[in-house]
Amino acid sequence: NTGIQASTGEIILTSDADCQYPETWVSGMVSHFAPDVAMVVGYVESTRPGRAANAVERFESTDWLSLMMTSMALTHFGWKFASSANNQGYRRSAFDEIGGFGASGRAPSGDEDLLTQRMGRLQGKRIVFASTPDIRVYTQPMPGLYALLNQRRRWVSRYLHVMHYHPAFFASIATLGAQSVVLSLAIVAAFFSPALLPWVAGLWGVKLAVEVYGMHLGERLMGRQDLGGLNTAVWAVLHPFFIATVVVWALLKTGEWK
Repeated sequence: NTGIQASTGEIILTSDADCQYPETWVSGMVSHFAPDVAMVVGYVESTRPGRAANAVERFESTDWLSLMMTSMALTHFGWKFASSANNQGYRRSAFDEIGGFGASGRAPSGDEDLLTQRMGRLQGKRIVFASTPDIRVYTQPMPGLYALLNQRRRWVSRYLHVMHYHPAFFASIATLGAQSVVLSLAIVAAFFSPALLPWVAGLWGVKLAVEVYGMHLGERLMGRQDLGGLNTAVWAVLHPFFIATVVVWALLKTGEWK
């Protein structure tokens, strides 16, 4: 916010200190600002194609792809809910019109989603998703599983600070968390209660099929076929346990300023 107030340009681009950008990042992001565009949501990856060094980096890269596909789909269908602050651009006039960061500036995290949702309400203005290679930002992958879980725990804990999130967005986040916790418990319970096994296996099987198929489409669209096959299947199997762990941890230890 201090940097924005000290600057004079019309287009504001934001990112994080642990990111790498192509030389064409600034010009590429600016090129997406048609006269009626208030915000550009940019694509983020944690590894370059074929560069994941280990299983954790492959899982994290696949998870980033799922987040980006979700953000792109929501934006495409008019649900202006989510973006990532490490690759984001918006007009100063739109930022001023919504009153800047407002109350979200007091939260430990989540300003990018709140900005997206508030700018999405501006009349006559659009939010677009940009995924072309010239604007892709690479965020530094987490050094291990514990660090990845802790990072996502901080992300999830932002939703404990309910500050003007769109009700449908908040309901979706809560549903995903609850579904992951219940499914994880049901899978464990099925080992002790054989009667549950057909139901749990059937529901989990449908979920896996939808996720694997959707990720296959996303991998082709984004040129990340290196994440496909067995890697995607492993991600889909582990995903509910991953989310459940993060959710429970976030409830026990809330987010904090770094």
